[in-house]
Amino acid sequence: MAAIKTLIWKLMWHLLVVASILLVPKWIVLRSVMQPMTRIDTVVNLALAVSYVAAVSIPSALRPMAGHARSLLSIAVASTCVSVVLVGSVLYARQDLSQAMLLCGAAILAAGIVVSVLFDATGRRPIWAMAIALLLLVSLLVTAPRSKRPVFGAQTRTETVRANDKMLSVAYFARYFPPPPNPTVLGGAIARDPAGAGYLVVRARGDVYRVNWDGVGNMQVEDLKFRVPINYAEFQADVANRAPTWGFRVADIAVRRNDDVTRLYVSHHYWIRDRLCFVVRVSTVVLRSSDRVPSPSQRGWQTIFESSPCLPIKPGRGAAFGGEQVGGNLEFLNERSLLLTLGDNKFDGYYQSPDYVSDPVAHYGKTITIDMQTGEVAIFTRGHRNPQGLALSSDGRLWSTEHGPQGGDELNLLQEGGNYGYPFHSYGVEYGSVTWPPGVGAENNQGDVRPAFGWVPSIGISDLVAVADPEFGGWNGDLLIGSLVGQAVWRVRLEDQRGVYAEPIQIGERVRDIAAGPGEFVLWTDTETIVRMTPLKSLNDGAALFTLHCGGCHDPIRHVIGPELRELLGRPIAGAEGYQYSSALKQVRGLWTEERLDEFLANPSSFAPGTTMAIEGIADVTARRQLIEYIKLYQ
Repeated sequence: MAAIKTLIWKLMWHLLVVASILLVPKWIVLRSVMQPMTRIDTVVNLALAVSYVAAVSIPSALRPMAGHARSLLSIAVASTCVSVVLVGSVLYARQDLSQAMLLCGAAILAAGIVVSVLFDATGRRPIWAMAIALLLLVSLLVTAPRSKRPVFGAQTRTETVRANDKMLSVAYFARYFPPPPNPTVLGGAIARDPAGAGYLVVRARGDVYRVNWDGVGNMQVEDLKFRVPINYAEFQADVANRAPTWGFRVADIAVRRNDDVTRLYVSHHYWIRDRLCFVVRVSTVVLRSSDRVPSPSQRGWQTIFESSPCLPIKPGRGAAFGGEQVGGNLEFLNERSLLLTLGDNKFDGYYQSPDYVSDPVAHYGKTITIDMQTGEVAIFTRGHRNPQGLALSSDGRLWSTEHGPQGGDELNLLQEGGNYGYPFHSYGVEYGSVTWPPGVGAENNQGDVRPAFGWVPSIGISDLVAVADPEFGGWNGDLLIGSLVGQAVWRVRLEDQRGVYAEPIQIGERVRDIAAGPGEFVLWTDTETIVRMTPLKSLNDGAALFTLHCGGCHDPIRHVIGPELRELLGRPIAGAEGYQYSSALKQVRGLWTEERLDEFLANPSSFAPGTTMAIEGIADVTARRQLIEYIKLYQ
């Protein structure tokens, strides 16, 4: 009987240890650090395993305590080990921790230490020590300061980027949203919020946020607490073992404001479960600015468009589900008409059959007009593979970007009734091949509309906006186009309805969507980073001053008439290697600093009497500061 009682107590000890370890809110940890999730999950599981081993082994090495104190000591050791191992491992992995993560670790550590110390010192019954520890833990959690916005290891950085004729400030705001659940879905969109100074963001699985910036450039994120009616969970449950599911997503968002009402339009996939097929829907909901969330009377989403026919998941050439070729971009043509692009979803007669692109009734491979008042639908253009972006320029022209096969991304000028040739015409080829099989032997239809510009190889073209902003000056009339593979924004110069050149501006992220705001362009990337791109007026003025006063003699990176200016600050005066300075400047001692450079630019002859510097000096203090800031770029 005693042996059975001892066995029961030992079993209870182990169960208590396991229970105490599992009380660690793993969900807080997983929502406090960003991807890769697999790495973090491994760290968490390792921490739990190490904690369990320590909890059941350390008490046996300590002196016996009265009663069944070892069980309580096991719990204390487990709590302490969970905190130390978990926090230490995550810090070693260089993952950012949120306030919730740090608070959780500190609370568990404090609870474990207090419980063990109190019990060991007083010999009181475990229930009292456990109660004290529990009160301490609850008090720490309750009294902890609450952040006004979610913090998920948010990171902000700003870079200065040089375009061909403009200096840009590119600010990156990463990890401001909760980590996406596995498996990751790529997509989502961003649009200007007409009700305020910020933007509306819809993530790939339908969560809706509002973002804006305060006066000093800090980004604020507001969760609007509602979702797009995309039934991803049902789709995942039904097809996960038959096809990749990452392409089932929100494709785009458009926003229109009338009177005091903001209406959201969202394009997204939808799974028809009873028929085991999928469609593309456009859903809409009213968002009142005073409520900050959909008003109770308007909370329900309405479907104003559903593509036809419903597409099955079935084997074919390539993946069984071609949702990455959804298209789905939205653009208002006027007060009543909304234009939607629809990709072929791989039903082009080659990857999947039938060929719905060539079918005059099917919606796929087309652009569609939707009457927002009556719901009437009409085909606007046809012959598309995967049209990604739409932009209505100030001159009334409608531009579209389109994914080709391997190579052959396109910029198209849309004309109502036009046929853009796919699948029988493309500048791309089959992946891994050198030909495009549907085009071999196909008739050359002279009536097909050819692209205004093409990219070979492909850049993974995405959304576009037409530039019409005085802050961007010489770019007005150009198009800014995002790219996934190229991880850049391309500025396309248009002349006579054609693209004459395309300049890549490197972003370093897969650019999924672009929104235009006053004096800025805001990008949404596949890492759910928001990128804010603004012109640097001061540096652009500094570049102009450099051209006017310095460019004739100096080059930033090589010697010409004057010495090169790269890494000027901190260099000894008259210290550039390989250049013959005037004796006047050689006599000046010390290093170039911003103050000494300012003194020199104000009056070179006074700074170094007898210098061969040609300019008389720049009297304007602001102009000198702008010029110095420009020179500092080459540090």
